[in-house]
Amino acid sequence: MAGVELLPREYGYVVLALVLYYFLNFWMTIQVGKARKKYKVFYPVMYAVESENKDATLFNCVQRGHQNSLELMPAFFMLMILGGIRHPLICASLGVLYIITRYFYFTGYATGNPQNRLSIGYKVFYPVMYAVESENKDATLFNCVQRGHQNSLELMPAFFMLMILGGIRHPLICASLGVLYIITRYFYFTGYATGNPQNRLSIGFQGEKNDKEEESSQGNDKSHVNFGTKTFGKKLKAKIWKALKEEA
Repeated sequence: MAGVELLPREYGYVVLALVLYYFLNFWMTIQVGKARKKYKVFYPVMYAVESENKDATLFNCVQRGHQNSLELMPAFFMLMILGGIRHPLICASLGVLYIITRYFYFTGYATGNPQNRLSIGYKVFYPVMYAVESENKDATLFNCVQRGHQNSLELMPAFFMLMILGGIRHPLICASLGVLYIITRYFYFTGYATGNPQNRLSIGFQGEKNDKEEESSQGNDKSHVNFGTKTFGKKLKAKIWKALKEEA
């Protein structure tokens, strides 16, 4: 209860702004659902392909407008939650202003002309999120980079929430595990960005099985730097375990 008592009386306005953003996102989800029916783009397809659907650009603009808001949501929530502790009214006011710009960003994008998203707000992305191999010979290379980033964005809300709540009771443990997680995300992304999806598992996800596969594939190539080796993993785990024991 001590943590709740430290919050300023006006913090409720920050919460209301966050709830408002949630409802805006829910409304966007409904618009995407309507666009799927209208342009005949069915699940699990996330983005339509022009060679298969003449209305691909129209649908993709609606989808991308919503997706962009989802990607920015974790950072928005984090800034609102933390900044609101000290400056609740300022954060709530700026939060509402941001939500208004997100509304116009989405409605502008949903017209089917990507440039209309800039009528209010700011410039971020174009409707094409993933390339298609039949239209771009480098599609796999680009998609690997894009997917590596997208995966981190998808996991960000859960990571932030666990860090914020867990850190109240066990700050050192959460900070240590948080740093470990960030390190694995770095290697996950750089591995994915090589163009080979299997390389995303070079650290933090496959363990001993992945080590053996990499050793057999590398053969006698001593020049290869393998960040997924058990030695590196053990050293990293030892440091984290030491920090946990010190706090206990």
